[in-house]
Amino acid sequence: VGFVAYGVGLGNRYGLRLRVNRVGSRVLWSPGSLGRCRRVLAQASVTDSYVIDKTDDYGALQDCASFFVDSFWAASTTDNVKEGLGGSSLKGDAHRQLVSKQEEDLSSRYGRLTGKRRLSTSFFIARGEQGILGCVGIEVAVVKELNGAYEVLPREVGERLFSSTLGAMSGPVRNSIRKSPLDEVAAIVFDAQEGEGKYSLHPVLSNLAVSPNARRLGLGKKLCEACEEEVRTWNEGLFKDIWLIVEDANGPAKKLYEEKLGYRLLWRDEDAYSVRILSSGSAVQVISVPGTQLLFVKDLQ
Repeated sequence: VGFVAYGVGLGNRYGLRLRVNRVGSRVLWSPGSLGRCRRVLAQASVTDSYVIDKTDDYGALQDCASFFVDSFWAASTTDNVKEGLGGSSLKGDAHRQLVSKQEEDLSSRYGRLTGKRRLSTSFFIARGEQGILGCVGIEVAVVKELNGAYEVLPREVGERLFSSTLGAMSGPVRNSIRKSPLDEVAAIVFDAQEGEGKYSLHPVLSNLAVSPNARRLGLGKKLCEACEEEVRTWNEGLFKDIWLIVEDANGPAKKLYEEKLGYRLLWRDEDAYSVRILSSGSAVQVISVPGTQLLFVKDLQ
């Protein structure tokens, strides 16, 4: 599909697979302290060779759920995200509970269905000799804009918007648009909504996580670029941009998106809420706390 990394092309759009071989001399011998050189050498040893696969397999998503808990929640780059974890990784029953919740979320959003999803989703996993090194998801979401403020609706809300609107139509009308392009169906659905606000469809990047041992070596960038190439194949090139939401307190993620991937800030929501994990003994609880969220967008022209 025209995506090249370190001189190795990405596979065809139906079985997306990327293999990267790092020679790493520029990274390994960059100026810095001896401690940093040792850390970079250790990181390079686990990322000498890896593949990025697109998957909707429930077993793979189950494996990735455990990785995501360890690499995103327990090793977060967001300030104060681990307050409820006691500064250490989740263990025992608490870890299993959170993995179960994460597996349910990943499976419902990216898992294989009997039919075809109305709003496309894809999930990518990077694997090396040491196992899973990173993951990322991309999905089409319904976005509501009102008075310059944006709201990315949860997947189930966006799907329900389509199903309820189409379900209220007569059979002949519904059948007449069944095979219409997504943008035409969306226009009909959005025009039928009452109240204020403008609705639109946008691919939204989420669930990006990289193993602590593989960070700052370009893997996060490669995962995001795989999503960009995937979006270009959806709905005959319908989508011209990618959106994402990141916490203002997540400095490393903001640097990746803005400086290395070319995203630009579209909106700053200072009245948003962020997800946090509270762990107490064998119990785990998912809560929402006030926090500033940033909405970024990248043009794919």
